[in-house]
Amino acid sequence: MVFGEAVNKQLWVAIALITLSSILLTLDTAEGISFSFGSLLVLGATICWGIENNCTRQIADQDPLQIVVIKGLGPD
Repeated sequence: MVFGEAVNKQLWVAIALITLSSILLTLDTAEGISFSFGSLLVLGATICWGIENNCTRQIADQDPLQIVVIKGLGPD
């Protein structure tokens, strides 16, 4: 929605199932839902990956070698 991508019914179902499974994996039977530092890092990495994929899509008509070189020059 943020980047204006077309999202159909199948994709919404997939998003819902992934979200539900992620919630189930964070359940602690005694405590309920708890987030570890690691799970927050995974969430942050996923968000960064989505942003990176969207930015790459906008330059996808360029030479793939140039894209890889430019990505490789980014901060470590």
